[in-house]
Amino acid sequence: MVPSGGWKTNNIIIYRSSSLGDASTSVKTLSPCATGFIVRGDVDMKQPKLYKAIRPWRPKHPEALTLKKGNIVWVEREDNEYSGFAWCEYHGRSGWVPFDVLDLIDDTRGRLKEDCISKELVLAVGDELKGSKIISRWIWVQNVRTGEEGWVPLNCIEELDSIWFPY
Repeated sequence: MVPSGGWKTNNIIIYRSSSLGDASTSVKTLSPCATGFIVRGDVDMKQPKLYKAIRPWRPKHPEALTLKKGNIVWVEREDNEYSGFAWCEYHGRSGWVPFDVLDLIDDTRGRLKEDCISKELVLAVGDELKGSKIISRWIWVQNVRTGEEGWVPLNCIEELDSIWFPY
């Protein structure tokens, strides 16, 4: 469903609103994501939304890095494909960590502001998921059938609720 006054084209919502200015300008400044709604920055949803896997996904980094608030990690590099994540090392284990949970101490170290896990979830086409947080074209989901949780790329899922967010 597209809100009143808006329309969908190529998975981008074009929406006329006085807060956005004219639609052509708005589309250029907003970031479309593969699920068809527009996301700018991080989205932490109060109510999880339902999704369905439309593509299979196999984790590129199967070992999860589990961190607790206050842990100090080595920050090695930023993800070239998905900005917003840093490759971090903690006691010999490595994984992607969202920058929004890191307080950088210096160029090579960061302190965790909250608990974090870098686990990617295996997806099969048709899996039903509950999503709760979007960061840099990735979403933290729970598989409805198995209860397993992890990060998956947004381009592997579609929203079942079909709610569109004009920003």
